[in-house]
Amino acid sequence: MSIEVDYAQRLGLTLGQKLTFNVAGIEQHATLTSLREVDWGSMQPNFFFVFSAPLTDAGSASYMASVYIAQKDRNKLGPLLRQQPTISMLDVDQILQQVQKVVGQLSLAVESILVMVLGAGVLVLIASIQASIDERRHESAILRTLGASKSLIRRVILVEYASLGWVAGLIAGLSAEALVALLQYQVFNMPAQLHWPLWLLSPFIGMVLIGSFGWWFNRSVVTAPPLRTLSKA
Repeated sequence: MSIEVDYAQRLGLTLGQKLTFNVAGIEQHATLTSLREVDWGSMQPNFFFVFSAPLTDAGSASYMASVYIAQKDRNKLGPLLRQQPTISMLDVDQILQQVQKVVGQLSLAVESILVMVLGAGVLVLIASIQASIDERRHESAILRTLGASKSLIRRVILVEYASLGWVAGLIAGLSAEALVALLQYQVFNMPAQLHWPLWLLSPFIGMVLIGSFGWWFNRSVVTAPPLRTLSKA
């Protein structure tokens, strides 16, 4: 008898052990002689236990097959099952739809985490701008007194906040990727996969979003007259 390796570990079975099975009311004994690995994600028929022919011949046999049924012929399944009540059918389409639903929810979780992290970054940015607006006006006034143009100061502000946005987007992407990998490995028992579009889009979105916010809230820094700003200092 052969057994799937993960199932053997779950039951605490080792090679050479003898097991007793009830096959159609008849007790049958089998010795565990091998372990095998099964890729359950391949959607191919497989089993936890595989027995030798003498044991399986002792009871009634069950057969398994895959059949494609067009959508327009699905209404014929009901009469078929009533005529053959011993047939058990598994709708693979429904299983795939459920898998796609889970994957969709996982993608939504990634997007939600990304939005929350970027949103938190924007709120922190706005608070820091409001707290340092007077200091920035004073710095801008000094720079303009020394000969810096308004366009140069605007570019400096834009580059500063765009850089902060790029870093914030990268951190958001890393956080989302780490959480999704944890869900895939711990909850769904799936190998972790990298989402490269997330790594490319999140820094770009953060750069555009936070850069725009920073430039917008710092407009008064550039337009304030230097003489008035320095006289208030």
